[in-house]
Amino acid sequence: MNKYATIKYQPDQKIRILLISNNTRQHEQLLQALLAGAFRVSVAADGVQGYTKAQLTLPELILVDKQLTGIDALSLTHMLQGLKATAQIPLIILDSRMDGSSEECVTFLKAGAVDYIGNPYAVDEVKERINVPLRCPKKIWPAMVSGKVQSPQPSTTAETSMLIHAIQKTIEANLGSPPSQKELCDMFKISRRKIMNIFQRNFGLSVSSYIRLQRMYRAEYLLRTTALKIDVIATDLGFSSPANFSTAFKTYAGVAPGKFRQAIERNKPYTDNKPCMRSMGPPVFSSGWCPP
Repeated sequence: MNKYATIKYQPDQKIRILLISNNTRQHEQLLQALLAGAFRVSVAADGVQGYTKAQLTLPELILVDKQLTGIDALSLTHMLQGLKATAQIPLIILDSRMDGSSEECVTFLKAGAVDYIGNPYAVDEVKERINVPLRCPKKIWPAMVSGKVQSPQPSTTAETSMLIHAIQKTIEANLGSPPSQKELCDMFKISRRKIMNIFQRNFGLSVSSYIRLQRMYRAEYLLRTTALKIDVIATDLGFSSPANFSTAFKTYAGVAPGKFRQAIERNKPYTDNKPCMRSMGPPVFSSGWCPP
């Protein structure tokens, strides 16, 4: 069985929703309806887990149970709205006990939630209310600056472009334990020579160098825009220890992760312009996050 999240050749991927609730059984029918439709749903069991997972996965929409534990729903709403990485993600409150007053509803909306849905609710109605913020024109997220996404070269055929996009998405979905060049060849049924040519022609990098840079670009983005601890970022990116991550990031940026974050927070230069991997140019992403 393939352990990697392989992205198939299809232009439209399911919309990613994060449900943060310590009692998902109350939302079972809604979950089943979403999973059967155009959505991919992940679940966080409490507010603390949800806060971390929202920053790591950057879903298109977040559903928060009002009866949340760990971090209460209102505090979590404020926290997610206060982060650069998650501020533009639509957030909907689900009041499973229907004990919220109209004033409480307004409080959540003022905190940044886009909707407040009481229980009992009709599943079809909730699906439509979920679609409303997804259909609205979005502000450009800091994590989605399209000008920094390198597309395949103009001479690339449509079929090859789809292949490149699928390989990129597969790598990005598995940065914590990235597939090897051979595993990518097996997944996409292409030769070693073809995948080497694709990466050299379109990115000027070997497969391993591309993966290494993607991990560092993601690390930079998380350090810039989230409050995640450095050891959490290291684990998410598959490093065996924070020390190994620190060494790799210093090779990339010229400074250790902690010093980099401090400099960003103080809006000061973080390096003395010594040669480092970051000078190679802007990130190369198929979609999603990239550093500002």
